[in-house]
Amino acid sequence: MKVLYDKSFSKSLDKIKDQKTKLALLKFIENLKAASTLQEIKQIKKIKGFKSYYRYRLGDYRIGLELTKENNILLIIVAKRNDIYKKFP
Repeated sequence: MKVLYDKSFSKSLDKIKDQKTKLALLKFIENLKAASTLQEIKQIKKIKGFKSYYRYRLGDYRIGLELTKENNILLIIVAKRNDIYKKFP
């Protein structure tokens, strides 16, 4: 799948200090690129009440993403578990 990045994703990625989390995030992005569907990736769940928004669990962090009409994945935000739902979707 083609992976696109929102400007807010880059900003929120810069705020993460933990290198272990950043490496796990890069591995997740590589898995997204290799996958043909979202269902192939474990721990991705659909956000209730929204048609094309999903979240991925990465330790204490959550990654907010959107499946676009062209079947591309738009990474929107990465934030701590208790903060992400204030900003996403």
